[in-house]
Amino acid sequence: MSLSYSVTGIGSMSKLFFGGLPHSYVEVMKCDKDAFLRMFHLLLKEGVFLPPSQFETEFVSLAHTQEHIDQTLDAYRHVFKKM
Repeated sequence: MSLSYSVTGIGSMSKLFFGGLPHSYVEVMKCDKDAFLRMFHLLLKEGVFLPPSQFETEFVSLAHTQEHIDQTLDAYRHVFKKM
């Protein structure tokens, strides 16, 4: 199965949307919320806690070590193979 998703962000903030890159509230509402929730719960099982809504953004901070970032990327790779 091929996932259709887009990622947007600036600086240390980012957000993944399932669907095309939205540029308005109406476009965000067209994104696949069910896919986001599946990803959220699968990542949670991998030990990665994201904001539980597709309307909230993720942040990387100086508190995150390279090990945290590598573990998170590995979790995303593992989860995307399941979706």
